[in-house]
Amino acid sequence: MTLRPLCAAISSTLILTAACSGSEAGSESGSGSAETASDTSSATSSGPTEGKVADEWTTPAEVLWTNDEVLMSDVRVQDDVALAYVQTGNNAEAVVAWNAESGEELWRSQAIPGSNAAGVAQSIPLVEIDGAWTTAFLAPTEDVTHNWGTLRVVDIHTGDSDWSGLDSIHMESSRPEQCGDTYCLTALFDYSIEATGRQFDYAGKGALVPIDAIGADGDQVPYLEQGRFLGTYVSSTQDWSGETLNYGADGRIVWSRPYTEVFGPGTTSNAGWTWSDSDQELPVIGLGFQDTGVDLSQTATATVDLTTPELVGLDRETGETLWSMSSVMQCRSTGDSLRPDKTEDTLVFCRYNSGSASYTFDGEDVSEPAFTDIDVDLIGVDPFTGDIEWTVPLGPDPLNYAAARDSGLDYSVSGGVLAVVEGGLADIDASTGDVKPLPAGASVLCALPEETAKLSGAWRNGEPWGYARADQYRPCDSSGLADPSTQVTVGALRTSGFADDSIAVVNLESGVTAFAPAEASP
Repeated sequence: MTLRPLCAAISSTLILTAACSGSEAGSESGSGSAETASDTSSATSSGPTEGKVADEWTTPAEVLWTNDEVLMSDVRVQDDVALAYVQTGNNAEAVVAWNAESGEELWRSQAIPGSNAAGVAQSIPLVEIDGAWTTAFLAPTEDVTHNWGTLRVVDIHTGDSDWSGLDSIHMESSRPEQCGDTYCLTALFDYSIEATGRQFDYAGKGALVPIDAIGADGDQVPYLEQGRFLGTYVSSTQDWSGETLNYGADGRIVWSRPYTEVFGPGTTSNAGWTWSDSDQELPVIGLGFQDTGVDLSQTATATVDLTTPELVGLDRETGETLWSMSSVMQCRSTGDSLRPDKTEDTLVFCRYNSGSASYTFDGEDVSEPAFTDIDVDLIGVDPFTGDIEWTVPLGPDPLNYAAARDSGLDYSVSGGVLAVVEGGLADIDASTGDVKPLPAGASVLCALPEETAKLSGAWRNGEPWGYARADQYRPCDSSGLADPSTQVTVGALRTSGFADDSIAVVNLESGVTAFAPAEASP
């Protein structure tokens, strides 16, 4: 999970996101009890992409339907149904379902964003119950003062619920998330003063019970005793003695460590975070940031040393630091997840050999950052050892770390890695680091600057607040510059993480757009 900071709403760079609130990282130098990482191989470069592979970057994907909804979450497609949170006006939102092939609206139901911090992205959870696919969300109650809610678990095809027992359970709750074969949340119940974790019991009319069951396939069920989730299992608490990092599963806190012991002096989750902790086969991977000490309630200027973020790999059972790395974070080439979907064995980061970013805050807006002395490498990291598997030097080219509002934008790379290498955009193999320059005329997807929408939720006692909208994209050319005339290509969808055999629904600048499966495109 990555905190999406509010200051990023008026920035088009992931660097500023990291400086303001959080991101991800990795590097060769060890620290603390960490094992020293080593650079084990170098990346290779091939000639321009040719033939059938080149065609995927120039062949437009087939459009199925469009609409003009304002999305508050990415669209999820399951069992021929597309679902998302949408903004509905009057500081409100709803969960909406469409027929994935035709775009016909199937149902919509009013929802509230819950007690999650406003900068944490919303998402649609999905769980199959007794052979039927369901989703879950918080529905508003008549308590508009604090915006408490009830849990709704509904059939994705109809929006109907078989669990009326949930209607009488009022709570101030986090948004429900899929955990094992059910849903979990953390809430204040019956106006209590201490939040507790609960999981959905779908027997009978439905109930919320203590989190103490093992999830599907033996996966741990997340547990939050108090504080806030930073990942699926990782949470933090703060008191007079400082901040504590916790790992909670199956109804208990498995381990706890002082936050600064994990990430170093001066670090805090208030400066942002990124965690990858849902894969039971991997260590717990997290990125921590130094507190800038800047008071964003008033006009201020901050300079961030881009070599200070710290990436760690922690033992899932004990919390012991297995390895630790400095000077690395996400950038335009890596997106905001810790690992591309194309590979299960490699973390991909930008390593800042040098550089700083300065920005100002005038009480309302954050300025474009001013970068100094930037030198960047793209690296692939072994998640078990922290070893550097490959390195691609990117140098000082600003297209890899910074973007003007009206030109180069962040690449959509949840399914791969794109970077500007020797002046041209290239597809980087996340497993090997091999560089394949894109052909002339290639089209990729680029993310627009993040925007917010005012919603009333339990956070801040129901006061309307700016919640992050879903990422929005536009096609851009192989130089990394936005080009409104460019069409979305099959290659762009693949690199954005969409499977060839599934309908892809993308939140484009021109409107929400569904594309036919890539294998069906001409």
